[in-house]
Amino acid sequence: MSFLIGLDYGSESARGVLLDAWTGELLGEATHPYRHGIMTASLPGGEPLPSNWALQDASDYVEAAEALLAALGRGRAVKGIGVGFTASSPMPATESGTPLSSEHPQEPHAYVKLWKHHAAQPWADRINARGGPYLANFGGKVSGEWLLPKAAQMAEEAPGLWSRTSRFIESGDWIVWRLTGCETRSADFAAYKAQYSIKDGYPKDVVPGLIDKLTPPVDVGSPAGKLQESWRQRCGILGEPVVAVAVIDSHVMMPAVGATEPGTFVGALGTSAAYLSLARRLAASTSGRNRRRGARRRGSWSLVLRGRTTCVWRRARLVCARVRRGAICRR
Repeated sequence: MSFLIGLDYGSESARGVLLDAWTGELLGEATHPYRHGIMTASLPGGEPLPSNWALQDASDYVEAAEALLAALGRGRAVKGIGVGFTASSPMPATESGTPLSSEHPQEPHAYVKLWKHHAAQPWADRINARGGPYLANFGGKVSGEWLLPKAAQMAEEAPGLWSRTSRFIESGDWIVWRLTGCETRSADFAAYKAQYSIKDGYPKDVVPGLIDKLTPPVDVGSPAGKLQESWRQRCGILGEPVVAVAVIDSHVMMPAVGATEPGTFVGALGTSAAYLSLARRLAASTSGRNRRRGARRRGSWSLVLRGRTTCVWRRARLVCARVRRGAICRR
């Protein structure tokens, strides 16, 4: 019997599921809370944080992965591991992937900036005021919760630390890097949280030095590499499971409900809402935002509408109508 393991990294804990690789039957579940939780008042050493900050310690993600993989995979032949992660939650790291927080634990900017870190909104406002063609796919503006403003805030407020940053990376991509030993960035994170496009790459001249701290992404559904032997030994996992490229947590909803074909439309509702659609081709009349090919399904265009649940519903109904008419998906 062979198995699959799914890891879901949320705001305060990580969850894991064990599935039969052939039938998809759910065989087990586990949860691991983060040791440091969400840091909004102070760092682990007691250093106070300003208002609107929300940080996490990357070591919690490794601890959670080890606990969940051991609980679900010990003694089992695991074929594959998938990772979903809340976003945008980027961190600064060295070239080898060591989080700067382990080297500079008293520096707030050395830690993961969780998606709900809102102190970067002034930098988002500046980016939006400056404008640029890359904003066309995002309703004309970026959110302070996304990667570019968080990088801009760090570059301005902690220039010395920024200069020592070799990689500025989403936590979902980072944990996959830790599991496999290979830095593999997800097109899902890159497109929706860092405004990456196939044609133009990452936006240039937005944050000084940022381009050198990013690497090209690969499509969702691609293998990132095999689980390293050290992980297999610590967790007691048999075989050589393949670790998939990470996915934004809400975007996992589409394959979870079987919505994998062009023309499908799914709503993921929670603190905020994400309405997701797939299409073979992107029609010029599409009024949604956040569009990218290969970000949620290889070979398909994906469209996301985001916002507070009540605010997004009207746009969702409009897009749903256009899906039915074939305006988004032209077969």
